Formats: sequence, C-alpha cells, structure tokens
Amino acid sequence: MASQYLAFVEAEPIQIKDAKDNDILLKRNGKLVRPVRLSNGLYKFREGTNIDRVVLDCVTSLQNGADLLWIETPTPNVKQIAHMVNRVRKVVPNAKLVYNNLPSFNWTLNFRQQVFE
Repeated sequence: MASQYLAFVEAEPIQIKDAKDNDILLKRNGKLVRPVRLSNGLYKFREGTNIDRVVLDCVTSLQNGADLLWIETPTPNVKQIAHMVNRVRKVVPNAKLVYNNLPSFNWTLNFRQQVFE
C-alpha cells in the first residue's frame, strides 16, 4: 500500500553523490529520485492525482474500519462526485459516503454551468 501512496509524490531525479545525509530517496522506474518538499516540509503530490488519492484513501479507510466517509471537491461537480463514488463502490459496494454541500459553494451557478456544458 505504501508504494501506491508514494507513486503520487512528485519527485526529481538525483545522483547518489548529490544526496544529503538526511534526504529521503526513492527508486522509481529504475532511477533514484528525491521527493519534492513544499515550503512547510510536507511532500508535494503530482499534479492531477487528487481524485485517485481520494479514492485510495476512501477504499483504504473503509476496508480498515471506517463506517462513514466525508468527501469534498473544490467546486460542486456532479460528474466528478459520481466518478469518485462509483470508483469507491466498485471496491466497497456498501460504502456510506457523505458529500459536503456547503452553502459557500454557489450551487445554482455551478449546476447551471454543468447543464450548459
């Protein structure tokens, strides 16, 4: 499972001679890489992996004792929400999932735009 999460981490190629004593290094596709860190010290995830990470987190949590999960998206997007729920339910068919429909989202505007598209 750790390898699945590590695949989401953005990394840069490095030569072993350039590694510092406290560097964390990974072998990816036969090459040595160093995970990219954000200014706060956390690891940076690769662009476009957010949905895959949410699905993996949901499935992992449900398989390890969670009975209800809260899912959020940056904007209310019915296709995106349905896509994530369907992917989770392929693995955990009886998953109980809650979607955050905060009033801070402009639901009417967002749904009208989705219908228009």
